[in-house]
Amino acid sequence: MVGDLNELLDGLELPAPENELVTMSEKLPLWQRDALRRIAQHGELTDADVDELKSAMYADHDLDVFEGELTPLSADHCQANPDSAPLAMLCSIGPVEHINRLASENEPLQFAPQGITLNYGDNGSGKSGYIRISKKVCRGRSDEELLGDAYAEKQGEPKATIRWQVEGNNTTHKVDWNPNDPPPEALSAISIFDTKHANLYVDSKRQMAYLPFEVDLYRQLGKLVTAFGEEVGNEVEIAQGAIVALPPITPDTTAANLVDAVMQAESLDDLPTELEIEKFTTWTDEDEKRLTEARVQAAQNPQTQADVRVRCIAALENLAERAEAIETVLTAQKAKELEQKSKELQAAKVANDLAIKGDFSDMPELLDGVGTEVWKSLYGFAREYAAVAYPGQDFPYTGVDAKCVLCQQPLDDAAKERFLRFDHFVSGKSAQEYQTKSAEMRETLQALTNLDIPNTKEANAVLAAYANLGDVQAKHAEAFLAFLGEIEKRRDAFIVAATMLKFEGIGEPVEHAATLREHIKTLKSEEAQFRKDAQDDSSLKQQALELAELEGRKSLAENRANLLSNLANRAKLLKLTACAGGLSTQGISLKINKLRDKHLTSELNAKIQAEIHGLGLDYLNVSVKDKTTKGESNFLSDLGFRQPVKGNSYVLSEGEQRGLALACYLAEADLRPKKHGLIIDDPVSSLDHQRIELVAKRLVEEAAKGRQVIIFTHNILFYMEVERLAAKLDVGLARNTIHRHQEHGAGIVEADKKPHSAQKVTDRIQAIRAELAAMAAAGVGPQEAHYRNAVEFVCKELRKIWERLVEEVLLNRSVERFSYGVKTLSLKGVVVTDDDYKKIYFAMEQLSSFTAHDEAAGKQGALPTVDDLKAAVDDLDNYRVEIKKRSTDVGKIREALQGAPKAEFV
Repeated sequence: MVGDLNELLDGLELPAPENELVTMSEKLPLWQRDALRRIAQHGELTDADVDELKSAMYADHDLDVFEGELTPLSADHCQANPDSAPLAMLCSIGPVEHINRLASENEPLQFAPQGITLNYGDNGSGKSGYIRISKKVCRGRSDEELLGDAYAEKQGEPKATIRWQVEGNNTTHKVDWNPNDPPPEALSAISIFDTKHANLYVDSKRQMAYLPFEVDLYRQLGKLVTAFGEEVGNEVEIAQGAIVALPPITPDTTAANLVDAVMQAESLDDLPTELEIEKFTTWTDEDEKRLTEARVQAAQNPQTQADVRVRCIAALENLAERAEAIETVLTAQKAKELEQKSKELQAAKVANDLAIKGDFSDMPELLDGVGTEVWKSLYGFAREYAAVAYPGQDFPYTGVDAKCVLCQQPLDDAAKERFLRFDHFVSGKSAQEYQTKSAEMRETLQALTNLDIPNTKEANAVLAAYANLGDVQAKHAEAFLAFLGEIEKRRDAFIVAATMLKFEGIGEPVEHAATLREHIKTLKSEEAQFRKDAQDDSSLKQQALELAELEGRKSLAENRANLLSNLANRAKLLKLTACAGGLSTQGISLKINKLRDKHLTSELNAKIQAEIHGLGLDYLNVSVKDKTTKGESNFLSDLGFRQPVKGNSYVLSEGEQRGLALACYLAEADLRPKKHGLIIDDPVSSLDHQRIELVAKRLVEEAAKGRQVIIFTHNILFYMEVERLAAKLDVGLARNTIHRHQEHGAGIVEADKKPHSAQKVTDRIQAIRAELAAMAAAGVGPQEAHYRNAVEFVCKELRKIWERLVEEVLLNRSVERFSYGVKTLSLKGVVVTDDDYKKIYFAMEQLSSFTAHDEAAGKQGALPTVDDLKAAVDDLDNYRVEIKKRSTDVGKIREALQGAPKAEFV
């Protein structure tokens, strides 16, 4: 009756319970809800995910075309709330078909509902395929795509049979699950630890971050939205920089309004269409003819004529001001002043030359040019350098240790005297006077050279509009150009006269500024009259407006390509701005804060610290706190480094990082009110043997609480430690060995069987006997092509059994692989003789000759038959029995040695 009721309940489609994560996401854009779904299903976003989501985001604003499908986050994608979900136990996976090359004809991989299920598989055994399926069906925090057999000619439909039980109900539920279907809801509270859990987030602030699933989901979304926001911001800047400046257009015209509509639109609806722009900017021959007529009319109307006068007045006033400035410098009075300066300079030079001859006449050995301006310049530089060479000393310095500041040689008495006379000369009045007059003349000549005289090209450009007013104005313009030629000649004559001291050829002053002022006066009178005439003509305003409209439309016609480019960039800019407006992380941060307050508690903090202690990581001095910044929330582990480092991955070993991650994982699981199952994938990768023991102990303790613990590993040391501790703590233990078979493929399951390397000698002998029996039954013999391969396999296994026999039987397990210590008490049963050495040596030598070694042609012999191999197995087994008996016998003898020798009575 109970079974019927359960079947009835299974068939009902009950409403799905409300999921907090899904409810929080419902107001987000569809692409963000799809991003949450991808993170929830796969643990993180791939580069392909980011590209697709970016395309979808841009497509929302008509900036891209997205051809994919978006699936929003739903309860089917999330782990069940472990606080309220029923306690479910995974019972088995398999048979499996068309998934990761796992063998189809195979026993299911079974799991004990309580206690520990220890699954061992070497690399390439197929173990990872079962782990990937586990992640999928239990909605693990990270999963991987389930692929088919890449070597198969045809791909069948992938599926796996999944069985589970729910607490309080002995009914076993079963489903033939397809990876494309939602995983069973009941199994979603089982949590999985894998490599991605071990890869804790390491940042540049020397912190590691651990986040429960719910918070990490929105943290990753916040990180994605922030990255997209930065990219969209860059796109906005590019679009703004792509807008081209257009020629100025008369304001309040149709053309100007059209440009404003493009450049200042605040929404896409405000933008004109390409068709409207193309229609408006179509320019025909008729339009050009009408523009020419309008320009002629405008040129003849008083308003235009008045405006032309205004521009001409400005041009002439500029030329008049410059002409006045030039004329002032080149007056007759200025010529007389220049002549006087030249005479004074000449007199100063004569006086200076006489001073030089008087001062240095008794020094014929001096070089030519002493006392000249060039020489004085050199002397001045010497004075400046002396202030550096002899700071605080008067110049010239002539002390005992004095050196020439130019040649750096010591100064003798004659040189010191010469130096002092030079200084006396330079500081003399004649020299100073000549220097002053020379400087004044240089300034005067420089001013003449720099006179602002317009050149002919510049003057023609300035006077063009004035010359076009009529023949009279054109003659005035020519007169001004002639003036410029004359004034330039007079300036050059001033310079030549000052240089050559010949002022007779300068000539009379030339002037034109006053004439320009008269022309300006005439223009102002004409401008006033045209203004008056314009006020009396009402049609002028309409003519001016028509001209402005035509000129504006022609300007846009000539710049149509730029205008259309601006339209496209403005539209893109508006779309990008709208897109950027939807990329605020404030709402995501609020959601994270809510989730953080719920999940990142002080109780979790304390539990993590306890787990860190239990795993022997106290030496890392980890302190834990929570923090949220810009859409990211991290449960931070501050490692207290005193020196700057790039990140924890540069300081912490892989094992330390994995240990910290496992501590966080176990802390979160242990705080749940219900003891949901744990699936652990290779928890001890990169850990040392001491840490392996601590992890094994911690997982066995968790199973002792009544929790289902499923472990996958390829570490035989860890495997055996879990076995040992499970026995010690009386925890139920189930075993599976997963291996690859050459014929049947990967993922072959052998239930309740230890890994081959952990099996006892008797188990291995039994297995090799079964292999030989199968060969005999199949009639496999030396005549078969693959017989050598079979022989090599058997011989390799026998070699391994002999090696294992040495550890287990001959040395009585006193020294054993995969063991933490040396068992000294086991030595009581150990006896190794020369005969033992010979027995083992020649047995190994014989087996080696039939393994995969290339032999010389002359040494090749017949392969052993199946009977020969059976005899070799019998020989090994008989030797095992012999050694076992000998060990037992000698053990009894040596036990007596542990006590005191017996004393005899007399």
